[in-house]
Amino acid sequence: MATMLALSGCSTVGKFDNVLTVSLSGDRAFVASLYGPVGVTAELRKEDAAALQELVQSHETLKFIRQAAAANAAAAARKSELRLQHEMRASQ
Repeated sequence: MATMLALSGCSTVGKFDNVLTVSLSGDRAFVASLYGPVGVTAELRKEDAAALQELVQSHETLKFIRQAAAANAAAAARKSELRLQHEMRASQ
C-alpha cells in the first residue's frame, strides 16, 4: 500500500528539475534535485565551486566585452553618419 501511494504521488508531482545554487558569499555551490515540491540538495566539492565561480566571472567579463564592442560599433556608426551628413552639406 505504501509503495502504491508513493508511486501514485509521482504522477501528480509534475516537474523534475536540477537547480544550481551558490551561497551568498560565493564560496559554496549546491545542486538541488527537485521532485515536484520535494528536493534533495548536495554540496559541490570546493574545487568544483571554485571552477564554477571562475566560469561565471569569465562569462560576466565576456558579456562586458561584448557590450563594450557593441557600444564602440554604435559610436563608430554614428560618427560615420555625422561625417557623411557633413560632407553632403559641404558639397551642396
